Amino acid sequence: MKTLIRKALENTDRPGMLSRENERAIGVANIVVVGSGGAGNNTIHRLKNLGITGAQL
Repeated sequence: MKTLIRKALENTDRPGMLSRENERAIGVANIVVVGSGGAGNNTIHRLKNLGITGAQL
């Protein structure tokens, strides 16, 4: 999971990606993570421990 996040962050400044100005004009996605059962609860716990921000857990 950490590798996935690290790679995503490395790719944010690539050409063709949205600039901050364009991002503000288009808007930002609202992400909601819902846990159901053991796997869902484990996912939410892991995201919280990783310090994921910007998502409603």
